[in-house]
Order: sequence, then C-alpha cells, then structure tokens
Amino acid sequence: MKKRFPPELIVLTLIIGLFLLWSGVFIYKSSTIAIDGQRYFSLFDDAMVSMRYGWNLSHGFGLVWNPGERVEGYTNLLMTLLMALSTLVFDKVTAVLAIQLLGVLFVVASALLAGEIAARLVDQESAAWKVSVRLLVVFTTLFYYPLAYWSLMGMETGLLTVLILRAVFMAFRFAETKQRSDLWKLGLFCGLAYLTRPDSVLFSVALFALVFREIWKMKGERSEWLTALGAFGLLIAFVSGQTLFRWLYYGELLPNTYTLKVAGAPLSVRLRGGFDYIKPYLKSVLLVTLLATSDVLFNYRRQKLVLFLLWGIAVFYTVFVGGDAWPYWRLTAPTMPLALVLAALGAQAFFKSLSETGFFRSYFLRKPLLPERFVPAFLVTVIVISGLVFSDYGFRREIFFLQKLYTTGANAWNVNVALAIREVTTENASVGTTAAGVMPYYSGRRAIDYLGKSDKYIAHLPPDLSGAIEWRPGHIKYSLEYSLKRLQPTYTETFEWGGQDLTEWASTRYAIVGYKGVSLRLLKNSPDVLWEKLGH
Repeated sequence: MKKRFPPELIVLTLIIGLFLLWSGVFIYKSSTIAIDGQRYFSLFDDAMVSMRYGWNLSHGFGLVWNPGERVEGYTNLLMTLLMALSTLVFDKVTAVLAIQLLGVLFVVASALLAGEIAARLVDQESAAWKVSVRLLVVFTTLFYYPLAYWSLMGMETGLLTVLILRAVFMAFRFAETKQRSDLWKLGLFCGLAYLTRPDSVLFSVALFALVFREIWKMKGERSEWLTALGAFGLLIAFVSGQTLFRWLYYGELLPNTYTLKVAGAPLSVRLRGGFDYIKPYLKSVLLVTLLATSDVLFNYRRQKLVLFLLWGIAVFYTVFVGGDAWPYWRLTAPTMPLALVLAALGAQAFFKSLSETGFFRSYFLRKPLLPERFVPAFLVTVIVISGLVFSDYGFRREIFFLQKLYTTGANAWNVNVALAIREVTTENASVGTTAAGVMPYYSGRRAIDYLGKSDKYIAHLPPDLSGAIEWRPGHIKYSLEYSLKRLQPTYTETFEWGGQDLTEWASTRYAIVGYKGVSLRLLKNSPDVLWEKLGH
C-alpha cells in the first residue's frame, strides 16, 4: 500500500521549501564577484567584526580583533564562538557562507518553535484549527523580513530567537506538566541566550517570574522551589561566568560596546532618539498589535500575557537604549514571532466567534466561495498575512529583489578595497575604517576602528551631541585627531566624520591612488606600501 503523507506535512514542507529557495537567492544576491574574479560572501558589517574575532581565535591569536590587543568589541559571545568553529573548518570565504546557511536553519527552527507554541495555546479547538494556526505562524515567522535579514546576514538575531522561543516553550511546558527537567532546560536556554546577547536577561527574568508564580499558585513542594531556584542559579552562573571571563581577559566588567553606546549619553537624549526610532516600527506592526492585544484582553491566559510582555520588553528596551543604528528592527525581531503567535490566536478567536453569529451566517455566508467550514480559517489567514504584509511593506523591494539588499553594495566595495590592500601592502600595514568588519576581515591587516567598537580610547570619549552627526548609537563617538593623526594608518577609509574634517592635513600625508578600479588613500612614503605595484 502506498504511504500517504499528512496534508499538514505536505503544506509545511512546501512553506519551508519556498523559504529555502528565497534564502538561496538572498545569499546569492548578498555576495559579489570581486576584482580577483572570485565570488565573496559577506555578512552585515558588525557580524564581520565578530567573524574577525572568530578567525583570530581559531588561528591561535586569541579572542581579539587585532592580535595583541585585548578589547571586547562584541556582545554576542556564543555567536562569535560558532564563527570561530566555522573559520576553524573552512577558509575565510566559505566560513562566511557557512554562517549564512546556519542563519537559514535558525529562522526555520524559530518558525517551527513559534508554531508549536501557538498550537499549545489554541483553546480546546479541533485538530484542524491547531494545524491551521501552527502553519500560519510558521509561514509568517519565516517571512518576517527583519528576522530573516539579520539571521542570513550573520547577526546573532536568529540564534537568539531560537533560544528565547525554546525557553518560552520550556516555561510553558513546565506550567502544564510540572516536569522538573524542564526547569533545568529553561535555565540552560536562558543562559545560552545571555551568552548570545546579554540584554536577553530581561526576557529570562520574565520567564522565571512566570515559573515562580506557577509554583506559588499551585502550592508547590519544597523540592520544586529548590529546583526552580537551582535553574535560576544556572542562569546566574552563566552571567557570572562571562563577567569573570571578561574581567580576567579584557580587564573590564562591561563590554566595550556597552561603554561605546551608553556611557556619556544622557537618558533624555537616549529616550528621545529611541522614541523617534521606534515610531515607524509601531506603525508597521499596528495590525499585528491590534490582533495580539485583542487576544490577550478577550481570551486571557497567563501564557499569552507573558508573550505580550516579552514583546513589550523588547520594544521598551529599544527605546531605553536610544534605538538602533539601522531601521531594520534588529532588537525587536527576536520577539516578533511571539507577537505573530498572539495575532494568529486573536484572529482565530474573533472569526470563530463571528462565524457562530446569525449576522455572519445570514449575510457573509449567503453565497460563500468556499465550503462554509473553511471560511473562518480562510479569513484568519487573510487578516494575519495582511498583518505580515504591513510589517514587511517597507522592505518590499528587497524581499522581491527589486533593489540591492541593505548594505550589500557597501560590502562589495569593501571586499574589493580589502583585496586591493592585501595585494599592495605588506603584512605590517594597517587600515583605518568606520566599517570595521568586511575590510579588516578580508584584508587580514591590523585595523584601527574610527568609531570605537574595538577601541577602548574611542569608546570612553564623550558622544558628539552637537548635531554635527545624526543620533545613531555606536556611531557618535570618534576622534580623527587620535585615530588618523596620531595612529596614521597605512590606509584610511576617510578623512572626515561628523564634525571633524582632516582633509587639508591629510592632503600632504596621504596619496589617493587607483588599483584595479579601486581608489585607495595610502600613507605617503610608507614602507608598508608596495609602491612599485602602483606605478610609483
């Protein structure tokens, strides 16, 4: 007898297959043919900074950006360690591709986890309703563009999403089954999430608050309390362990990136910048917000409130830190699947109750295009996907590859600059840049970060709040007097930034030369430049 596959599995396979196909095109479009005729893959520039840390670690130089310099210019330790593993196994180009493929897996895993969470929260419905809601959540999670973009461009967003959703699943399952092993798993996934990005501890605290409330409400035994406290202690161990490592290895209690983005920036300035940043996001997710809010209010369950709070924490945290440097909703993307779960559940409850009214049957189902039993599910699908469309609308041209993917044009240029530098300089040369990822990674030269992500001196400067440069966290501390004048890199990306312009000074010290169509600003008379290759 021929084996028949369940319809759900067929539809799920088609949805994931469509996403995998789209992801393949995305990765291809994000790559470039460089001046040496070879194809190069690149991640988002900040992710390429982490790739450089990973490369140096796997090649014996330590967890550093420049060999011999101890600066923690990352806040995604676990992702950086995965990159180190990739660079240990593959060459530089293939290692980047491997991280992009890993990002695809993270998005798929996130979608499946979100679908499972949704199915658990469908209130005593038929199996068909559970299946339809699960598939809808899987689809909307896969094709929420900011989550896909950041994951496929190598940022920690995809990994963090998987760990948060897995932690949510464990907390919910414990509330249902009281399996104590789920508490230890909750502590583990929360701890791994902290290593992925420290601000995830906010979500972890909310989940453990749910667990402690559940044990208190059910008058849990002493052993249950001890297990829960032990699991929370596991999270604390992760936090303490990384802090101790940071202090011993880098000589700091806080990451250099925290000092760069937060220190010296008044709360009022951060809040103003954060509100300005978050407004377009809130406008884009308005329909999803309305559906999610209606579900929490009219079909209340503690678990749903927790999902809503986790999403809300991400929004408020984004405002608190002053937003982000890029309007692609990186900080809220890991909790967006939870909002999509609530939106699907809210739409399902609304149309199910509506379908039972006389008005709906008398007017809407008078001449249905579909069999009556399928109409509510069809309407749920339409309205939730509409919420996804509105959320993705600002990215529509990128989604359909009608324009270059965000930052990939700059990546392509920086790859060519890196290759040119590698060909016309010695190993002792240095590069000064505001884009501290692609160029240092592929050139392999010592790098000077003009914006301080991997430079303690710049990170501890006061931010430029004069208005000479727009508010962008992590991009408003700089000193070309220090980075360019004092350190004098062999190559410099620019002579000016924000309110500082050293063009006149640099004109007598740097030569602008071309090499294979690439313009290079090179330090005159530098012994680290192979001038004969440049015709000098």
